[in-house]
Amino acid sequence: MIEQLDKIDHLEILNDFYKLEKSLNWDIYGLDGNQSKQCDLQHKDERSIIEQISETSIEKYIKYYTLYRTRLMWLGPKACYSLHKDLYKRIHIPLITNDQCFFIFKKGLVQHVPVGYSYLIDSTLEHTAMNGANSWRLHLVGDKRS
Repeated sequence: MIEQLDKIDHLEILNDFYKLEKSLNWDIYGLDGNQSKQCDLQHKDERSIIEQISETSIEKYIKYYTLYRTRLMWLGPKACYSLHKDLYKRIHIPLITNDQCFFIFKKGLVQHVPVGYSYLIDSTLEHTAMNGANSWRLHLVGDKRS
């Protein structure tokens, strides 16, 4: 359900993220805005990247993994997504996390994915993500279609 892939320099990605964070368009979810925030990094064709991330480490990883529909996804403190399935498996690159953040699969797996690696998540299975801490969690996430 979760396969660790490559060692990743998450600080390189975070440095690029902090340089352009204010220029990104964020969608906010949840009644009080503290549930989650997402930013699409690819246009509606789900393949071409937005201008802000051109020539950054974020673009490098989108190309390296041949990702579609790539997003930056914040999960707020004490927040949990609904149980769901995605159409495709996804690559997750944790950028900011803590030991109270978990993927939970209906089949019974509960797993934390620490920073420093990329992960292939079989999100076609029923699952959710939970953040039990008092701080936000940030992942770079993209669909893996091949």
